[in-house]
Parts: sequence; structure tokens; C-alpha cells
Amino acid sequence: MTNPKRRTYDPEFKRNAVLLSEDPSRTPSEVAESLGISREILYRWRRELLYTNFASCHRCSCLNGYLPNEKGRPQHCC
Repeated sequence: MTNPKRRTYDPEFKRNAVLLSEDPSRTPSEVAESLGISREILYRWRRELLYTNFASCHRCSCLNGYLPNEKGRPQHCC
């Protein structure tokens, strides 16, 4: 019996998934389901984005990406 291979996702896919999850008209669970990923993975990517800053800001495309606000949640740099 073989073990299933882990799926890998490129940084652009992760960034786009996180950006979709910020849409107030959809829940993160809905976004995760539509992308075929688990909600837990989506939340992990959101944390990674906050702490490792692997994506640039989609508003201005600068390299600052997202910065934590006073509540520790990611916010746009601009």
C-alpha cells in the first residue's frame, strides 16, 4: 500500500487563496472548499502571510506586503 503524496502549492496560489479569504462576502470555509483545500490549511497560510510576509500587497504591489494591525491581524501596507 502506498502513501498518498502531499500536494504542494506555489506561493502565488497561496497568496491568491488568502486574498480570496479576505472577501467579506465569503467565509474562509467557502473559499477553502471552492479551492479544494482544508480550512485549516487556509488559516495556516494566512498566519504565514502575516509572519513571513511571502506575498506583496495586491493593492500597490510593493514588497511590504501585509503588516499586522493593532489587533495582530494582517492589513494592507497602503
